[in-house]
Amino acid sequence: HLLRLLPVRVCYNGRSMAECPRCGAQSAPEANFCHVCGTSLETSDARVVHSGDPLAGRVIADRYRILSLVGRGGMGVVYRGEHVHMGKSVAIKLLHGELASRKDQVKRFKREAQAISQLSNIHTVTIFDYGRSQGLIYLVMEYLEGRDVGWVLRSEGKLGFLRTVMIAVQLCDSLAEAHDSGIVHRDLKPENVFLIEKRDMKDFVKVLDFGLAKVRVGIERPDETAHGAILGTPYYMPPEQIRGEQIDHRADIYALGGLTYCMLTGHPPYRAPTPLAVMAKHLTDPVPDLSDSGLSAESLASITPVVQRCLAKEPADRYDSAEELKAELLGILEIQLALEQGTSSPRLPPVTGEYTLEKSKDSADSDSPAQIKEEFERYARRLRMRRMAAGLGAVLFVTALAAAAAALVLHGKRAPVHCRDAEPNDSPATAVPIAPGDRVAGTLGKRLSATESDHDWFVLQIPPGEPALARIHLRRVPGVDTMLELFRSGDKEAVASARAGGAGKDEAISGVMLDPGLYYVLVRQDLARGGRPVESISDGYELTVTLQDPAGFETEPNDTFQTACNISVPAVIEGFVQSPSDRDVYCVRPSGAAALTARLGGPHDLLLSLSAVDVATGKWTTVAASAGTSEILMTDLACDGTEGLCLQVAPADGGYDVSTSYTLSLE
Repeated sequence: HLLRLLPVRVCYNGRSMAECPRCGAQSAPEANFCHVCGTSLETSDARVVHSGDPLAGRVIADRYRILSLVGRGGMGVVYRGEHVHMGKSVAIKLLHGELASRKDQVKRFKREAQAISQLSNIHTVTIFDYGRSQGLIYLVMEYLEGRDVGWVLRSEGKLGFLRTVMIAVQLCDSLAEAHDSGIVHRDLKPENVFLIEKRDMKDFVKVLDFGLAKVRVGIERPDETAHGAILGTPYYMPPEQIRGEQIDHRADIYALGGLTYCMLTGHPPYRAPTPLAVMAKHLTDPVPDLSDSGLSAESLASITPVVQRCLAKEPADRYDSAEELKAELLGILEIQLALEQGTSSPRLPPVTGEYTLEKSKDSADSDSPAQIKEEFERYARRLRMRRMAAGLGAVLFVTALAAAAAALVLHGKRAPVHCRDAEPNDSPATAVPIAPGDRVAGTLGKRLSATESDHDWFVLQIPPGEPALARIHLRRVPGVDTMLELFRSGDKEAVASARAGGAGKDEAISGVMLDPGLYYVLVRQDLARGGRPVESISDGYELTVTLQDPAGFETEPNDTFQTACNISVPAVIEGFVQSPSDRDVYCVRPSGAAALTARLGGPHDLLLSLSAVDVATGKWTTVAASAGTSEILMTDLACDGTEGLCLQVAPADGGYDVSTSYTLSLE
């Protein structure tokens, strides 16, 4: 822990590498600051000795065994691992432990998994699986053996004309597919470009780490973390990202231009002692020339305009797409090879073609990422079938018990409408089972101490299969300020909580997506506002748990553009206003429609407001319901721009209602 407080140098393949004390990323020995988070890297004599890793040998998610540490970056640690049932080597990325408790970092990590899983280009790293297990958030990818471009530049120097152009062409291929899917990488740099040997090809490119990828349909505001750190790497960051403006795929074109410059010269286009000074150069300095690249006059004349256009300050002055840039590079490559080969029809390297040959070879290769991914999916399908069979057996067993109970009821008294909590249930160990659809009647009885109220614990099983959208509703205890908390089994921190109501008010946890497994629900008195524990034996509460269709309900949290629910037209969404400060944001992909109509209906005694924002222009339009009306209508909403449209539902007068939902429709 003491060593982690200092910037340290670690030895990597015979070279002293600088390891960031804040995020653990490894940078070049001569670096002045961390290329991931910008922390100063002052020289220190401290050394790190990597001892046995406590995670080595652990099996996560019942199928991935961690073998050895591969490396670390700004967001996570990468291990070599294997699928214990299939024997396949994989790379396992785990979110940093100190970041796993931060919701923004967890969302960004999930966004990385979701972004990469949409991509299938052979120059993009293949993702097999992701999820949460034993408190670890993991991402499983294909295992690669090779070096990143950053390491090659540090060990070999500048790459030369042909090698650089062929790497850039492959990068264009990966980015083109991502951009077509609405994904912007946002952090293209030498360390995220991996080179492997593939048959007779020395530099087969794999693009890594979409950890900063921006899925455009998930609208985001200026690129800052909760701590004010700008996302991305200063050496390759476009001016519009530095200014905090909306970015699109042309930000990657800028970064690729900077990366091409670096591969040709051995250093990034703009250099300075601090990250802020580097970013200032991106904003104000002209594009530097390639005079120190050592290229021939012919090569220099052909590649310089390409790099300058990529590094244009204004996005409109850059290439419109990665495909256009690739075509330009292929033309330059063809001319250069024609000069070298002395023919008008030069033989292009196989890596620059349409990959039909490579794809056919890969399809016959049982160890190709595509084949491994198919094996993983077949295994997952078998696992789901087993779970379904086990679930069916459980259903049959429960049905038999229910039939027996019904027979007893017919011969005796009628079954009660409500279940009741059974004391003592003051701890998870004595929790009362509750199932979706149950209504449990309980009381806050004997207090635990003079300063602590009665605790009522309930245990909830989310069945195997897909994650479930849960709603937990606590009906009021007259005159008592109650609260709800939801815990996943084994966790000390609550997954969600509800305590906005005040004395005699309902509480609810709505729109929470829960993975399969055990959860605990805690009902207790909220003493944060003062007061003493009460014993309300005569006045009880009612607790209900329901599972909802994720397609028709809001998913919390969705109170910002970063966490907005993405919906498609037409849509009908049901949601709840759960506190005076609750904001529910929904974002719509560009639909191409001339105009859309939004309709909001809610409880008669709750005044709501509906706002629409054109993300491209930032223009807001707000309509609030008047007294006695329960419906808001907004027409002629434009949704044909590049960024789409966002809607916000909020209380108009600070009121809220956790027991009655509103309905938002869009057509």
